Amino acid sequence: MKSALPPVAFRHLATACDAAKATASKLQKTALLAAYLRTLGSPDVGMAARFLAAQPFAPSTSKALHLGGAIVVEAVRQIASLERHSLNQAFREHGEIGEAISAMWVDPPMEAEPLLLGEVQAAFDSIQDTGVQEAKRQHLVALLRRCTAREAVYLIKIILGDMRIGVSEGVLETALAEAFDTKLAAVRKARLLVGDIDAVALLACAGGLDLAKFRPFIPLGSMLAQPIMTAQEMIDTLAGRPAVAEDKYDGIRAQLHVAPPEGNPEVPPRVELFSRGAGAVSASFPDIVEPVTRFAAAIGRRFVLDGEIVPMQIVADADPITLPFSTLQKRLGRKTLTARQLRENPCVFVAFDLLWLDGALLLDRPLSERREKLQQLCALPSPHNAERRTPNAERPPPPFIVGPSATVTTAQELDVLFTAARARRNEGLVVKRLDSTYTPGRRGDAWLKLKSHLPTLDVVVVAAERGHGKRKDVLSDVTFAVRKTLDDPSNSGAFELATIGKAYSGLTDAEIADLTGRFMDETLEERGRQRIVRPTVVLEIAFDQITRSARHNSGFALRFPRIARIRDDKTLSDIDTLERVEQIFRSPDNLALELTGEPRAGRSSSPDQLSLF
Repeated sequence: MKSALPPVAFRHLATACDAAKATASKLQKTALLAAYLRTLGSPDVGMAARFLAAQPFAPSTSKALHLGGAIVVEAVRQIASLERHSLNQAFREHGEIGEAISAMWVDPPMEAEPLLLGEVQAAFDSIQDTGVQEAKRQHLVALLRRCTAREAVYLIKIILGDMRIGVSEGVLETALAEAFDTKLAAVRKARLLVGDIDAVALLACAGGLDLAKFRPFIPLGSMLAQPIMTAQEMIDTLAGRPAVAEDKYDGIRAQLHVAPPEGNPEVPPRVELFSRGAGAVSASFPDIVEPVTRFAAAIGRRFVLDGEIVPMQIVADADPITLPFSTLQKRLGRKTLTARQLRENPCVFVAFDLLWLDGALLLDRPLSERREKLQQLCALPSPHNAERRTPNAERPPPPFIVGPSATVTTAQELDVLFTAARARRNEGLVVKRLDSTYTPGRRGDAWLKLKSHLPTLDVVVVAAERGHGKRKDVLSDVTFAVRKTLDDPSNSGAFELATIGKAYSGLTDAEIADLTGRFMDETLEERGRQRIVRPTVVLEIAFDQITRSARHNSGFALRFPRIARIRDDKTLSDIDTLERVEQIFRSPDNLALELTGEPRAGRSSSPDQLSLF
């Protein structure tokens, strides 16, 4: 990167991003980013690595810009003197606001001082420090005025949290290893321990990756489970190795970090909940954090638990009752919760692993040892602490529960446990080898999950719109509908189409390209990015749950819908009906059925009873 500009100029980062975007080769992307990172020193290499990951701040800081898209658009319009319709048209063409402005931007004068990485970070700090939206906009405008077109593109991408240059976390880690002539395994281990990519970059640059140490309140990566379709396949995969089965909950994967503030063990311990991918969520769950704080102060231990935030009601002298996921959703993003909201939407932390205890990281210890230490920490009389009592009156009961578990050796045992888990309104089972170490971010045969899915639905596409990023030129996002029978005495077969969801995943690029051509030919009306199309394309849709929803005129919505396949063998007359949707909604297998008195279909041996078992 030979240029009169200093190495720390933000323009070099934009140039490296453009180069990486222009190639599909991961090797070339890695080499390009490594060459750029190699030109930087401390602290700039840390900022550059973090910006390449589209992070204005290190995740461990829990800082955020709180800068809405509307402010970004207004700032862009002010600087580029754009009419709203011109910017909208450009957005439709490019699929994102960043690239949309590139051709319209007016570069600053040639003699202007170049924008530096540290100045970008300082501006982000100023935006974060103020809670006044107009002040945020003014800081952003001042920053953008110093940007060239390509700098503005990537500045906005960092702000919005998506670079869209094909650089994954793995590519960035590999680039750091190549840039500073170190082993990729050392970079990944350091990333696991310190969490933030900027901290890893600084250690790699200084040749100090071996100094990386875990610190509480920097979330570790989560170990993942490999999906398995049948109980027998799971037993075959285990190949006789000892394993335990635990309930799979429909909640939010989270880590619970508990330790005294650094350097001051005399004050009450700090307690934080971190959800996977969303940072600290402690403020949304005071009914978990506050009891844990009292518990930790009483036992004087430091620990990090892996588990799940689950919507659950604890009833005295009875098993816990798992509630619909929508109960939990009502609490997310709220800064304060009333006593009524907490009472009506109860949540608990279900612990299933112990990752760190009193200064010792346990990731390399077998699950059997980690489970034993977890039991000792909780002092539970049994793996399922339903009564939440303890024999020591001076020691408060653990403010979290450990779910039921059992050893498994046969498919028959798994079937029984699976049915019991579903009866507890949980999704299924996670089966874990007792000899497994904790390996974040990887799927293998150490953890396996058996999770039932509701029956698929055959639906018809009624609208299609352009996607984003690499799919900005194809109609990849589809809205679909089922048939709703009309009460028309003069026409017994009359029906209308009732929308029930939208999906964009599950198809190959070739299938999307083919459908784009069909949708273009079948367009009835254009509405900006969206096209209303003739209902001729039938799709098979898989999903996890059905909920009631006013968003669609069917009155229902699908949770996590995905396209299973294109059904060219079916026509409009073959798609599923709203009555079928209602039947699945009320089935015993639909975990999202609200506990509001609506009748739920019971288990039955009748061949007409809908069941997945």
